[in-house]
Amino acid sequence: MGRRSSGVATTSGSHRIELTYLLKQGLIQKGKQVNGSLSWESRGEKTGEIRIDSDCRPGEGSYLRLRYRLTTGGKDYDYDYRIELFEQPSNLGKGAVLYVICPATGRRCRILYRSYGSHRWQSREAYQERIYYPLQLSSKMDRYNDRYWALDKQLEADRRKRLNTSYNGKTTKRALRRARLEEQQQLMDILRWGPMAMPVGLRNAVFKLD
Repeated sequence: MGRRSSGVATTSGSHRIELTYLLKQGLIQKGKQVNGSLSWESRGEKTGEIRIDSDCRPGEGSYLRLRYRLTTGGKDYDYDYRIELFEQPSNLGKGAVLYVICPATGRRCRILYRSYGSHRWQSREAYQERIYYPLQLSSKMDRYNDRYWALDKQLEADRRKRLNTSYNGKTTKRALRRARLEEQQQLMDILRWGPMAMPVGLRNAVFKLD
Protein backbone atom coordinates (compact mmCIF):
# COMPACT_ATOMS: atom_id res chain seq x y z
CA MET A 1 0.00 0.00 0.00
CA GLY A 2 3.01 2.34 -0.36
CA ARG A 3 4.03 4.72 2.42
CA ARG A 4 0.60 5.59 3.81
CA SER A 5 0.62 6.23 7.53
CA SER A 6 -1.74 7.80 10.01
CA GLY A 7 1.22 9.80 11.32
CA VAL A 8 1.98 11.41 7.96
CA ALA A 9 0.31 14.68 6.98
CA THR A 10 -0.79 15.49 3.45
CA THR A 11 -1.62 18.78 1.76
CA SER A 12 -5.23 17.69 1.26
CA GLY A 13 -5.59 16.26 4.77
CA SER A 14 -4.25 19.31 6.62
CA HIS A 15 -6.10 22.50 7.45
CA ARG A 16 -5.01 25.14 4.94
CA ILE A 17 -5.55 28.77 4.04
CA GLU A 18 -5.26 29.38 0.30
CA LEU A 19 -4.93 32.88 -1.11
CA THR A 20 -6.69 31.80 -4.31
CA TYR A 21 -9.75 30.78 -2.31
CA LEU A 22 -9.73 33.97 -0.19
CA LEU A 23 -9.61 36.12 -3.32
CA LYS A 24 -12.42 34.20 -5.02
CA GLN A 25 -14.60 34.50 -1.92
CA GLY A 26 -13.97 38.23 -1.64
CA LEU A 27 -12.18 37.83 1.70
CA ILE A 28 -9.27 39.79 0.23
CA GLN A 29 -10.06 42.87 -1.85
CA LYS A 30 -7.61 45.42 -3.15
CA GLY A 31 -7.96 48.79 -1.47
CA LYS A 32 -10.37 47.48 1.16
CA GLN A 33 -10.56 46.09 4.67
CA VAL A 34 -12.64 42.89 4.79
CA ASN A 35 -13.82 40.83 7.76
CA GLY A 36 -14.78 37.16 7.39
CA SER A 37 -14.24 33.62 8.57
CA LEU A 38 -13.31 30.14 7.37
CA SER A 39 -14.36 26.74 8.64
CA TRP A 40 -13.45 23.17 7.77
CA GLU A 41 -15.55 20.02 7.79
CA SER A 42 -14.85 16.29 7.61
CA ARG A 43 -17.72 13.84 7.03
CA GLY A 44 -20.22 16.52 7.87
CA GLU A 45 -18.60 17.54 11.16
CA LYS A 46 -16.85 20.85 11.72
CA THR A 47 -13.13 20.30 12.37
CA GLY A 48 -11.92 23.88 12.58
CA GLU A 49 -12.90 27.53 12.39
CA ILE A 50 -10.92 30.75 12.15
CA ARG A 51 -11.65 34.45 11.90
CA ILE A 52 -9.81 36.13 9.01
CA ASP A 53 -9.62 39.89 8.55
CA SER A 54 -7.74 41.31 5.57
CA ASP A 55 -6.50 44.86 5.08
CA CYS A 56 -5.25 45.89 1.64
CA ARG A 57 -5.77 49.65 1.93
CA PRO A 58 -3.07 51.90 0.41
CA GLY A 59 -0.39 52.96 2.86
CA GLU A 60 -1.58 50.63 5.61
CA GLY A 61 0.76 47.70 4.91
CA SER A 62 -1.35 44.80 3.63
CA TYR A 63 -1.90 41.90 6.01
CA LEU A 64 -4.13 39.06 7.15
CA ARG A 65 -5.23 39.04 10.77
CA LEU A 66 -5.90 35.54 12.11
CA ARG A 67 -7.99 34.98 15.24
CA TYR A 68 -8.89 31.54 16.58
CA ARG A 69 -9.09 29.31 19.63
CA LEU A 70 -7.48 25.88 20.00
CA THR A 71 -8.23 23.37 22.72
CA THR A 72 -5.37 21.02 23.61
CA GLY A 73 -5.09 18.82 26.67
CA GLY A 74 -8.22 20.35 28.13
CA LYS A 75 -6.82 23.88 27.89
CA ASP A 76 -7.95 26.69 25.60
CA TYR A 77 -5.41 28.78 23.71
CA ASP A 78 -6.47 32.03 22.02
CA TYR A 79 -4.45 33.43 19.12
CA ASP A 80 -4.58 36.81 17.42
CA TYR A 81 -1.77 37.83 15.07
CA ARG A 82 -1.02 39.29 11.66
CA ILE A 83 0.63 37.78 8.61
CA GLU A 84 2.07 40.13 6.01
CA LEU A 85 0.75 40.20 2.45
CA PHE A 86 3.13 40.94 -0.41
CA GLU A 87 2.29 41.79 -4.01
CA GLN A 88 4.71 41.13 -6.85
CA PRO A 89 4.39 41.93 -10.57
CA SER A 90 3.41 38.86 -12.58
CA ASN A 91 6.08 37.16 -14.71
CA LEU A 92 3.56 37.33 -17.57
CA GLY A 93 3.77 41.11 -17.52
CA LYS A 94 0.10 41.55 -16.63
CA GLY A 95 -1.14 42.45 -13.18
CA ALA A 96 0.40 41.24 -9.93
CA VAL A 97 0.53 38.07 -7.85
CA LEU A 98 -0.35 38.17 -4.15
CA TYR A 99 1.68 36.23 -1.56
CA VAL A 100 1.76 35.83 2.19
CA ILE A 101 5.06 36.03 4.05
CA CYS A 102 5.47 32.87 6.15
CA PRO A 103 5.96 34.01 9.77
CA ALA A 104 8.32 31.06 10.44
CA THR A 105 10.63 31.21 7.39
CA GLY A 106 10.11 34.70 5.97
CA ARG A 107 9.53 33.15 2.55
CA ARG A 108 6.71 33.99 0.18
CA CYS A 109 3.99 31.38 -0.30
CA ARG A 110 0.41 31.07 -1.51
CA ILE A 111 -0.84 28.50 1.02
CA LEU A 112 -0.54 28.35 4.80
CA TYR A 113 -0.93 25.08 6.72
CA ARG A 114 -1.65 24.11 10.31
CA SER A 115 -0.41 20.57 10.68
CA TYR A 116 1.50 18.15 12.94
CA GLY A 117 -0.01 19.74 16.04
CA SER A 118 1.26 23.23 15.22
CA HIS A 119 -0.71 26.01 16.87
CA ARG A 120 0.31 28.55 14.24
CA TRP A 121 -0.22 28.85 10.51
CA GLN A 122 2.89 28.61 8.36
CA SER A 123 4.19 27.49 4.99
CA ARG A 124 4.70 23.86 3.99
CA GLU A 125 8.48 24.37 4.04
CA ALA A 126 8.40 25.57 7.67
CA TYR A 127 7.61 22.09 9.03
CA GLN A 128 10.47 19.80 10.03
CA GLU A 129 8.24 16.85 9.26
CA ARG A 130 7.29 16.80 5.62
CA ILE A 131 3.76 17.56 4.46
CA TYR A 132 3.28 15.25 1.50
CA TYR A 133 1.29 15.71 -1.65
CA PRO A 134 -1.17 12.76 -1.87
CA LEU A 135 0.52 11.33 -4.98
CA GLN A 136 3.83 11.13 -3.10
CA LEU A 137 2.28 8.50 -0.83
CA SER A 138 1.11 6.32 -3.70
CA SER A 139 2.89 3.05 -4.33
CA LYS A 140 4.31 2.45 -7.79
CA MET A 141 1.26 0.31 -8.56
CA ASP A 142 -1.13 3.08 -7.51
CA ARG A 143 0.73 6.13 -8.79
CA TYR A 144 -0.46 6.10 -12.40
CA ASN A 145 -4.03 5.34 -11.35
CA ASP A 146 -4.04 8.09 -8.70
CA ARG A 147 -2.63 10.56 -11.20
CA TYR A 148 -5.26 9.54 -13.77
CA TRP A 149 -8.12 10.31 -11.38
CA ALA A 150 -6.48 13.54 -10.16
CA LEU A 151 -6.36 14.71 -13.78
CA ASP A 152 -9.94 13.55 -14.29
CA LYS A 153 -11.02 15.73 -11.36
CA GLN A 154 -9.21 18.74 -12.84
CA LEU A 155 -10.79 18.17 -16.24
CA GLU A 156 -14.26 17.74 -14.76
CA ALA A 157 -13.96 21.10 -13.00
CA ASP A 158 -12.55 22.73 -16.12
CA ARG A 159 -15.36 21.43 -18.33
CA ARG A 160 -17.94 23.18 -16.18
CA LYS A 161 -16.49 26.48 -17.33
CA ARG A 162 -17.23 28.06 -20.66
CA LEU A 163 -14.44 27.38 -23.14
CA ASN A 164 -13.49 29.78 -25.92
CA THR A 165 -11.10 27.82 -28.10
CA SER A 166 -9.73 30.83 -29.96
CA TYR A 167 -9.45 34.59 -29.74
CA ASN A 168 -8.30 36.80 -32.61
CA GLY A 169 -7.30 33.69 -34.51
CA LYS A 170 -5.13 32.29 -31.68
CA THR A 171 -5.82 29.31 -29.45
CA THR A 172 -6.68 30.48 -25.92
CA LYS A 173 -4.54 29.57 -22.92
CA ARG A 174 -7.45 27.70 -21.34
CA ALA A 175 -7.92 25.57 -24.47
CA LEU A 176 -4.18 24.77 -24.54
CA ARG A 177 -4.25 23.88 -20.84
CA ARG A 178 -7.23 21.56 -21.30
CA ALA A 179 -5.52 19.86 -24.23
CA ARG A 180 -2.39 19.28 -22.11
CA LEU A 181 -4.47 17.81 -19.28
CA GLU A 182 -6.28 15.49 -21.69
CA GLU A 183 -2.95 14.32 -23.18
CA GLN A 184 -1.55 13.66 -19.69
CA GLN A 185 -4.67 11.73 -18.72
CA GLN A 186 -4.45 9.59 -21.85
CA LEU A 187 -0.82 8.78 -21.02
CA MET A 188 -1.71 7.87 -17.42
CA ASP A 189 -4.52 5.65 -18.73
CA ILE A 190 -2.01 3.72 -20.84
CA LEU A 191 0.52 3.46 -18.01
CA ARG A 192 -1.98 2.38 -15.33
CA TRP A 193 -2.84 -0.69 -17.40
CA GLY A 194 0.76 -1.30 -18.46
CA PRO A 195 3.41 -3.66 -17.04
CA MET A 196 4.88 -1.10 -14.63
CA ALA A 197 1.54 -0.93 -12.78
CA MET A 198 1.36 -4.71 -12.35
CA PRO A 199 2.41 -6.50 -9.14
CA VAL A 200 5.97 -7.76 -9.52
CA GLY A 201 4.91 -11.42 -9.42
CA LEU A 202 2.32 -10.96 -12.13
CA ARG A 203 4.66 -8.89 -14.28
CA ASN A 204 7.37 -11.54 -14.06
CA ALA A 205 4.88 -14.26 -14.92
CA VAL A 206 3.55 -12.35 -17.94
CA PHE A 207 6.98 -11.59 -19.34
CA LYS A 208 8.10 -15.13 -18.67
CA LEU A 209 5.19 -16.40 -20.76
CA ASP A 210 6.17 -14.05 -23.55
